Amino acid sequence: MVIVDEASQCDMKSLPVLFRAKKVLVVGDPEQISPVSVGIDRSKVFELIRQFLSDISNADTTFLIDNSLYDISKTIPRMGRILLTEHFRCVPPIIEFNNYLCPSYAGKLEPLRQPNPQERLDPSINNIFMENGFKDNSDVNKPEAEALVEMLIKCCKDEQYSRGGKNNRKRTMGVISLLGEKQAKYISELIAQRIDETEREERRIICGDAYAFQGDERDVMFLSLVVATNEQYRALTIDSDRQRFNVATSRARDQVFLFHSVRLNDIKNPECVRYKLLSWYMNPPLAEIEAGMEILKQKAESPFEIDVGERIINRGYRVIPQFRPLPNDYNYRIDLVIQGENNRVAVECDGDRSHGIERWEYDQRREAQLRRAGWKFWRINGSAFYRNKEKALESLWQFLEEEGVKPLIYKKTTENSSKTSEKNSKIPKDNQNNRDSHYNNESVVTQKNDKVLSENTDKVSPVTLQENLFNITEPQPVPNNWEIWFEISHWGKETGHIESSERAFAYQIGKKLKHSYEIYPNQKSKMEKLWKIAIKKGFKPK
Repeated sequence: MVIVDEASQCDMKSLPVLFRAKKVLVVGDPEQISPVSVGIDRSKVFELIRQFLSDISNADTTFLIDNSLYDISKTIPRMGRILLTEHFRCVPPIIEFNNYLCPSYAGKLEPLRQPNPQERLDPSINNIFMENGFKDNSDVNKPEAEALVEMLIKCCKDEQYSRGGKNNRKRTMGVISLLGEKQAKYISELIAQRIDETEREERRIICGDAYAFQGDERDVMFLSLVVATNEQYRALTIDSDRQRFNVATSRARDQVFLFHSVRLNDIKNPECVRYKLLSWYMNPPLAEIEAGMEILKQKAESPFEIDVGERIINRGYRVIPQFRPLPNDYNYRIDLVIQGENNRVAVECDGDRSHGIERWEYDQRREAQLRRAGWKFWRINGSAFYRNKEKALESLWQFLEEEGVKPLIYKKTTENSSKTSEKNSKIPKDNQNNRDSHYNNESVVTQKNDKVLSENTDKVSPVTLQENLFNITEPQPVPNNWEIWFEISHWGKETGHIESSERAFAYQIGKKLKHSYEIYPNQKSKMEKLWKIAIKKGFKPK
């Protein structure tokens, strides 16, 4: 048996080892970076293929120098394939971006790493906008680099980062430039001037591009987007671009900081991976809802499954449609799987159209097999659902509660829980480029043109800042129009004037109002506060 690990990094020169094998196990990831053939004359390669591989079908597209061994192995007929879905490195909020970015994952990754509250770094995802960022002719964005180094130093000095790594050691850190190596080199020089060698060794601090980190990991990662509005840049839409960003954004175990000098509406092209990254990081909960809905519509086999799945997703649960639980049986699929942090439940949507007695018996045998393996099933009938949708799903919410499957997106938070330390809530005073950014329990956001925040960030805690924002002398009636709440969510995403948790809440309320769901008292109170904030920040309903 020959086992090839990280086969997506192996180029064609690794093929001869397979001649030694009676059996071969190839382990790789098509969403990782493939070999790079810089400076090699492709015409010579095609000439060699024509001379020596002319009798092999598709040789001119298979045996290329930039194809990995994993790519080549995919062309072998009748090769058994197994998708490994359990993910152990990143905390769930970080890996969920990759889960939906990459077609090969398609939302199927199951994040299994759940650090205890003492080890958790909140928020896991932080995006920091640089108002004065610009890229010079050397592909270096100095304001981004300097702000990134200030934040890295600040983290090194913080008590929270002095423990919690593997074996409870200091948190390790890394820096990735998302545009070439020159930005990484400049950041590395700044770090060398500011942090002594012993600290750099203990933190395992290195700077590079995505290639430098493939197969590696750190507790905390700092990403620099580099591009800025002062120069044009192309949209990144090809597979290799997605692979680079997939590697870069999946190296952090506990926390990631993204520094960027462009806003979402500066990028224009929604298919660009920069757009997808920034869109997700600005509002992870809302982005996960939208991505989950899109995958559901693509994979569900009936409008009934879509209707049920949408209501489950809107409750904050993560849904995997048309899930194949048996690797060796591609014919059997579960309509919807609700994935919790520690458990999961299978939902079968029994429509009124029959698939025949043989199919029914086959499905029943498979379901019994999975029940013996510990799977829990919940079934819903199409007629009952469309007679009264809310009533039909009441038993599902109770069943999920009993099985310990909690919503992943809308987690209850309070102002008094896990407050960030005063030291961690301040932005370094000597970093004027980043003075508008501040910490809170949910995210790091940029607040522009806000006198309270820009003048007092170094003086008061995030909770006090929120209380100041709620202090509005002339309250206006809270709207019950669902379209207005969708507008608030979209407006907040475009302007950055409200936090990611608030944008997700506005979206949730819009859905509830649209479908006439019950609004609970605590939600009404939160609606009133958010409405006051939005009006004060300049929101005007269309």
